[in-house]
Amino acid sequence: KTITLQAWENNDDGEVDFWDITQSKKPPAHFIDRLRDPKVLKWAFNAQFERRMTERCLGIKVDPHSWRCTMVLSYMLGFSGNLAQVGTAMGFDEDKLKDPLGKKLISMFSAPRKPTKKEPFEWRDAATNPEEFLQFGHYCRQDVRAESAIGQRLSRYPILESEWEAYYLDQYINDTGLTIDRKFAQAALDCAERYKPRLIEEMKDITHLDNPNSTAQILPWLNDRGYHFGDMRSETVEQAIREADQMGLEEEVVRVLQLRLHTNKSSLGKYTTMLEDSVNGKFYYTLQMHGASRTGRWAGRKLQTHNFTRTPKMLESEVDQEIVKDLILRRDLEALELYVGQPMDALTGMIRAAIIPEPGKRFVVCDLASIESVVIGWLTDCKWFMDTLRAGRDLYRSFAAEWLSLPYEDTKPHRSKAKPATLGAGYGLGGGKFDPRTRKKTGLWAYGENMGVFMTQKEAQASVDAFRKLCPEIVGYWRELEDAARYVIRHGSKSSKGVVVTKKCGKVTFEYRKPFMVIVLPSGRRLYYFKPFLKKKTIEYADKRTGELKTFESEQICYYGNLTGKKWGVNYTHGGKLVENIVQAIARDVLLEGLKKAHARGFKIPFHVHDEIITEVDIEDEDRDVELLKSLMVEKLPWAPGLPLGAAGWEGFFYRKD
Repeated sequence: KTITLQAWENNDDGEVDFWDITQSKKPPAHFIDRLRDPKVLKWAFNAQFERRMTERCLGIKVDPHSWRCTMVLSYMLGFSGNLAQVGTAMGFDEDKLKDPLGKKLISMFSAPRKPTKKEPFEWRDAATNPEEFLQFGHYCRQDVRAESAIGQRLSRYPILESEWEAYYLDQYINDTGLTIDRKFAQAALDCAERYKPRLIEEMKDITHLDNPNSTAQILPWLNDRGYHFGDMRSETVEQAIREADQMGLEEEVVRVLQLRLHTNKSSLGKYTTMLEDSVNGKFYYTLQMHGASRTGRWAGRKLQTHNFTRTPKMLESEVDQEIVKDLILRRDLEALELYVGQPMDALTGMIRAAIIPEPGKRFVVCDLASIESVVIGWLTDCKWFMDTLRAGRDLYRSFAAEWLSLPYEDTKPHRSKAKPATLGAGYGLGGGKFDPRTRKKTGLWAYGENMGVFMTQKEAQASVDAFRKLCPEIVGYWRELEDAARYVIRHGSKSSKGVVVTKKCGKVTFEYRKPFMVIVLPSGRRLYYFKPFLKKKTIEYADKRTGELKTFESEQICYYGNLTGKKWGVNYTHGGKLVENIVQAIARDVLLEGLKKAHARGFKIPFHVHDEIITEVDIEDEDRDVELLKSLMVEKLPWAPGLPLGAAGWEGFFYRKD
């Protein structure tokens, strides 16, 4: 492993120094000394890469405290994407942007090639491709200019020092990595490979197609039989199966759709990723700090532990999962089919079980209880939420009692149906409609289905109406947030340079710091919205009493950020969406406090998911247990007085959803 070239800038002085391997075997001594010096702060875009390459190629292991990441800084201020995307979004001139030839040059000089008679070498270098190697050096220097420009521009804005402490903890967690049960992952793939042909054969028997697993072949066959969709995405197929009666689909068509779902389990690819990308049984760098736009929550990378398939109800108990894991390890498809009915569902539902603690350790795991609901109740001082929490009652069952006019004791069967509104209606979702163009549902109707909760449109609307009546403080807070945002944008856009316009709104404060609208959270952390502006829009609505269509003028709150598909453009927001951003950001800050405390008490943390902390503890360690981890995660927070935190946890020898 060799470093071919390096470029660097000292203290943003505008002078880029450069070294490549044609000058000497190693970079200059004064540069090496600065890398070694823990007092020298080293900045890089995706600094994790530079830090690890410095360790692996130069043998210089430096504490992450001497590294800072321009990419994470960009994410903190609402920008996302790679170096080129961030620089472009910030509006830099070409001399401060990443060289677009970089990808081609990296591929040319940093990857081996198959030797030929004409070119009998495995690696290209300055001797084989002198002109391109000069371009490679230019690209390296230009990267430093681009990174420096971003760092200089964004360092002007307030970022809590504690966020950099969080970055160092994040690097420790990513460096720790999670352990993969390679035998189990391989067994699961083997089972899928053996079972899949059976499903395809059944599809052939029904359709008489040569390859019914081909979208090009199966889609016309389905369209001829009442399937009105133009794609075979899993969510579309699932919708068609649910609505088979309304669509008039025959039984054999429904069966083909079910088989299609089972043969195209994309989540099985995670087993392959585990096997191909793990190093000595460990999988590293699965978390991206500030990866979730606006809120600062962590996002998944590579293995994407944040979006594992939901565990099927048939496997919800620990005992069932232990039995099924053993059957998969033994590759006993017949017994697996007898036990679960559909082996493919079990194989995808057991992906978590491929993550295990290191030898001699056990998992100790805790999850913050209903954290978003807890935070929204506390943030808005919602009487119903806070009274329910103080009484120690389940929020979803309590909402079911109010919505369906039932005694609390009779609400257990209705808990799942009450969950979407308890979570989503607080973010301004309406009941939802059916869009005939896309044949997709909207609002809480769609939100519930994404959670695996299926309601009628009427039920979705009724649950939203019940929520808004029950929680007027939350509905009122949407308007307050919109008013505060409009105030700082309207006044801030006219203010003198350097003047910060502020407006307090409950437990948060809005600021206008050109070119950002900022929301200051209770923790002191800031959420940044780039180049905000107001745009007039005519809103049409139906009068609830008369049904008459009416209109009113509204000022939409707009800002620039990433859109779907990683494109950069204008985003529109509203009170419900602002509440969602704030609630999820506070939930993230609560999780971070738990991570810091668990780390300080000696819990080894290989990863975390959403609001859950996964730790590894020696089997003999009786002190670090679920109760201790739980107590650390729910300790009172000085910046959130009265926030009623709760948590639950489990211990075991493979990862699972409790």
